[in-house]
Amino acid sequence: MKSKILFTIGPACFDKNIFSELASHANGVRLNSAHGTIEDHEKLIQLIRKNSDIPIVFDIKGPELRIALTQPLEIKSGEIFELGFSGTNSFLYNFSNEAEKGDIIFFDDGKLETEIISLNSKKIIMRAKNSHLLKNGKNAHVPKKKFAIPALSKKDLDELKLINKFNIEYVALSFTRNASDVKNLRKLINPEIAVIAKIENQEGLNNIEEIINEADGAMVARGDLALDIGLEKVPFAQKEIIRKCNNKGKLAITATQVLETMITNSYPTRAEVSDIANAILDGSDAIMLSGETAIGKFPLNAIETIMRVAGEIENYTISNVNQNIYEGISDAISKSIYTLAKIMPLNAIVSMTRSGYTARTISRFRLATKVIAVTPSEIVKKQLGLYFGIYAIRIPKFPESRIFPSLAEFLCSQKILKKEDTVLFTAGIRTKKKHVSNLIEVHKIKELIAFV
Repeated sequence: MKSKILFTIGPACFDKNIFSELASHANGVRLNSAHGTIEDHEKLIQLIRKNSDIPIVFDIKGPELRIALTQPLEIKSGEIFELGFSGTNSFLYNFSNEAEKGDIIFFDDGKLETEIISLNSKKIIMRAKNSHLLKNGKNAHVPKKKFAIPALSKKDLDELKLINKFNIEYVALSFTRNASDVKNLRKLINPEIAVIAKIENQEGLNNIEEIINEADGAMVARGDLALDIGLEKVPFAQKEIIRKCNNKGKLAITATQVLETMITNSYPTRAEVSDIANAILDGSDAIMLSGETAIGKFPLNAIETIMRVAGEIENYTISNVNQNIYEGISDAISKSIYTLAKIMPLNAIVSMTRSGYTARTISRFRLATKVIAVTPSEIVKKQLGLYFGIYAIRIPKFPESRIFPSLAEFLCSQKILKKEDTVLFTAGIRTKKKHVSNLIEVHKIKELIAFV
């Protein structure tokens, strides 16, 4: 399977045996910081690191509006209720000067819809349009409003210290609005940690080009995005975000309600299966599960469902990359590899990469040929594990002479390559620049290793 699966850790998989089983089938694990304390998060990181070798995506909440409740509120349709801006039962940000009577507020990914009937600096009074059990920590969303919420809260900043301590592979920034949000986050994290911009509102869509240029990837977070721009606009937005990521060789993740019914059912709907297939055909590197694995009754079933769908639909994936634009030597090299892979009977493509850049630029073409990324960096190896079609391995030190013959001999000794294979090798050679590919060699392995 070339498509990757990112699953969210939660109460349904806190047990180390259950977690290990899920991790053995998936390619990455998301830690949702909206739930739990810093101490809780540290325990989960230790659980993940002890029982798997997959990358962690630490999802910080960023400029997201949430609520704090002492206990769940049973809201009835037509009921009038209030939430303050401090103390018990409150919003975690005071937006009284930025909202107005008649505004709609969605809670819990749109499961509860309310209308503001009055507000002041201390509280907002709303009328519920449907019934719902509202729980602590759930999100709130006011469509079409741009609130001046700080990009990073105090809790986010505390979590970034934890992220740096464990050198977490990815940080996902909720409600990324522009490139500055990403730049400001980068200043606070270790340089090798990658940033995923979660696109969840119109402002993020308006600035998608600059966000993708600055970030290492983007997540189509369809829940809040649908509330902000409208359900009917999400499918095309998804395609556009993914296409732009593919063209830049950036990570593309599709998320939210992928297999929502499998939280309580062991079998998916036909519509959910089609959704997964279309996300892969759009060019997603990874599909993300949220409640399905965090609180669901059938977390392994959900992962296996994606595996089955991906295994079938990957036979029909095609490249989204614009072939008619020249963006430098590395871009041209990767496009040449794409052409060679289409006309030659290659058994594998081997990319020597220190930063992961070379392998990422190849992955974007959705090749049928296996892509093996060889890197000396443990964090790069793990990060590449979320990219479509990449099998990443770590070699602590690249050979200093007879580079490709030595590498071929090692890969054969590990049974990753066979002596009968025809393999394309690519790397950045004799350059001090980062993110550079400038070499292609194609060899019969049995002839190449004769030079070791």
